[in-house]
Amino acid sequence: MGCLSRGNAPVFPADPCAAGQVSRTAQQWGDRVRQAYPGYSGPYPKMQLWHGTSDPVLNYTNLNEEVKQWTNIHSYAQTATTTSNGVPRQNWSKSVYGSGLVESYTGQGSGHGLPESGTEASAIDFFGL
Repeated sequence: MGCLSRGNAPVFPADPCAAGQVSRTAQQWGDRVRQAYPGYSGPYPKMQLWHGTSDPVLNYTNLNEEVKQWTNIHSYAQTATTTSNGVPRQNWSKSVYGSGLVESYTGQGSGHGLPESGTEASAIDFFGL
């Protein structure tokens, strides 16, 4: 949140945010979420982040920026507490942060389109659907 938030404007790979050229500290990213609703004092939602390493639309480095943002929101370290390879399928890895309210998935060689076959159950389980 706070990088490509421009209403209905399309995302172009040449955009500095999409190209992975915008880097902020975890605190700066977290502040963007908190500033979106300054009076809010309740819990923030759990967040599951997915990104393919060969995404032609959003550079893979953006995953780390998202991890910084949501681990900051939940007061977690940016280092995963667990990482599992081959989850939810071959060529993917899953990282869990803190007590599990933040997860990230990396798809080696995957592009922008999700879900890929075999990945849906991870999102369904995470959100309790």
